[in-house]
Amino acid sequence: MSWSYQMGRKWKVPANQVAFVALMTGCLFFLGYLYYQHRVQGLPPGNPWKAPWPVWVFTIMGGMGQVATIALIDPAQKRGPSAPVFCAMNLVFLPAALYAVGVLKEHITLIQCLGLVAALGCVLVAGKAQPVFASAPIVRSRMDFLLYPLFLLGLMVSSSLATIAMKQLQAMPCGSTTLLTCHLGLFLFLTYGCGGVGTGLILTHTGWSHFQTRRALLLGGFAALGSIGGFLTFCLISALPGGIGFALANIAGFVTIAMIAVCIFKEKRTPAWYLTLILAILGVSLFALGLNR
Repeated sequence: MSWSYQMGRKWKVPANQVAFVALMTGCLFFLGYLYYQHRVQGLPPGNPWKAPWPVWVFTIMGGMGQVATIALIDPAQKRGPSAPVFCAMNLVFLPAALYAVGVLKEHITLIQCLGLVAALGCVLVAGKAQPVFASAPIVRSRMDFLLYPLFLLGLMVSSSLATIAMKQLQAMPCGSTTLLTCHLGLFLFLTYGCGGVGTGLILTHTGWSHFQTRRALLLGGFAALGSIGGFLTFCLISALPGGIGFALANIAGFVTIAMIAVCIFKEKRTPAWYLTLILAILGVSLFALGLNR
């Protein structure tokens, strides 16, 4: 997903065009998954569209968070460097961890807290290591210096709403399982559906005449692969306490990006590259030690 948005910036394809294709692709995919879960797996019983109100409320909240994230990417990049924007979008585990501990009263050990700190450092360092494509220098006004940190905070919160919704629904029982497990197909379909509709409305406001169909389909298709795989992974690991599962997923993603950049694209190993791997190993080790206590 990060590659798709970075290439979109290089090719001058707006982030909302890439996201619209990715979200609608995910929406269609999870519509099929909804009926697969209902007919093949037998979950949920009865009408797959019937679900308790928390499923609808928290799912729509997460979907609107995706729309807000997409709407904030381009304005944030116009007011400052793109690396912090990239970091803010990938700090989804931090608000989820705070919500899990503060609201859901989940317990994490001191060692696992240190693992979260290492994961935070991994994200920040990996963001600094991202390639910067040549572009015109950003001219920043005094208002931009004030707004840019607010945009970054907004990106972190909005991109985290879906993971917070996962944690909340994972904590709510549904028979012998949880609301998230029982209504997973509906949750995923609604999340992508709300995101796709919201992004479509943004494009309608800005005008479809500038929609770059071929490039948007290419980049959006790659983004969809990453997004669908990432969301399914997030759902599987959302039961881990304190947002630890989300932090582990982020670490795995950054290590993969770092290895591909060096092994396939032959990028130079920088101090930031080595520090990313060190912090990733440290974070995973601390999480593993914490699970044994």
